[in-house]
Amino acid sequence: MSRNLDEKTVFTNGKVFVEGELTDKQVVVQGGVILEIIDSNIDVSDITTINLNGKYLLPGAIDVHVHCRAPAAPERGDFATETQAAAAGGVTTMLEMPISKPCVNSAAILESRKKLGEDNAFVDFGLYCGPVGCDEESIEAMVDAGAIAFKAFMVDAPPGREDEFEGIAAADKSQLLMAFQHTCKYDIPFVIHCEDDQLLNHYISIALQQDLSDPMIHPRSRPDIVEAVAIADAVMLAEHANRSIHIAHVSSAKGLNVIRNAIQSGISVTGEVCLHYLEFTADILSEAGPYAKVNPPIRFLDDQKALWQGVTDNVLTILTTDHAPFTAGEKEAAWDDLVNSPPGLPSLEMLYPMALHHAINGQWSLSKAIDLVCESPAKLF
Repeated sequence: MSRNLDEKTVFTNGKVFVEGELTDKQVVVQGGVILEIIDSNIDVSDITTINLNGKYLLPGAIDVHVHCRAPAAPERGDFATETQAAAAGGVTTMLEMPISKPCVNSAAILESRKKLGEDNAFVDFGLYCGPVGCDEESIEAMVDAGAIAFKAFMVDAPPGREDEFEGIAAADKSQLLMAFQHTCKYDIPFVIHCEDDQLLNHYISIALQQDLSDPMIHPRSRPDIVEAVAIADAVMLAEHANRSIHIAHVSSAKGLNVIRNAIQSGISVTGEVCLHYLEFTADILSEAGPYAKVNPPIRFLDDQKALWQGVTDNVLTILTTDHAPFTAGEKEAAWDDLVNSPPGLPSLEMLYPMALHHAINGQWSLSKAIDLVCESPAKLF
């Protein structure tokens, strides 16, 4: 049944999640906005009513790490398909990375991408931008255009994808430092993909001399030290620039420990973990091959246990997906080369269900699940 969004509506007879707990409340909305949360005994007979029949009413999730492939590769997913997946899984806001073609490194490109999303998206969205190598005037223009966050990779652009990484590739640490310095005055997050470029090239060169069809070639080509060294460098550069940073998709015990030590030292750094690192270990590569390839790699049991502990200890405060789809044809063609196969997997619609699944099974509380996918993302971004 279609509804007039401008009509005032009240959700009644449900368990509403308010201030960390489920309570008997009524929620009044209008125009897609919550107007007020009121006691259950207040008469609302003059308002259009939706009876929840005892169900839970929870906040919508925010996925802070999503890749949408349109317009360059719409066969992998576009703003319509990916936001429909988001809505199906209870994600009402997605934050989209700047690796478009071309990269979101100017206000004009950001405005173009914003228009694409506004024309096609079924949920709210925000757009990252790439400040690396940009002058201060260009950065200010992107912020004024509505950029939700900055993003940088501590690696060079993959061959053939230079235009997608112009503005985010910061293998040169002086470029990353300048990006930190030029963005200090803006109160939006700076998110870092932490893999050390020199070490990464070293380990990939070794891997290329080995059996590329071996599923374990992928984690060996990007071992934990590659992530940990990059996180340490990013933390030190950010501290020097007096710039708070957020570490994307933490995947290893070594990397987690660097963040933990930095937080204990009073450095302003936060971290996120992706669903796949909590759900799987590298063994999944033997079964799923290129379908389970993502960068940084899904690692080993000790890493998985450490990441769960990092969530428990509030070192990792956000659960996200790094949703990055490819076509089945692209994945199927890469079973015999897990070094060069396309990295990324789709999981946007699974973020909230899995967070709630773990609450039901006692791995964390309902309040913790909602904090990981709703409240902490909202506060940071």
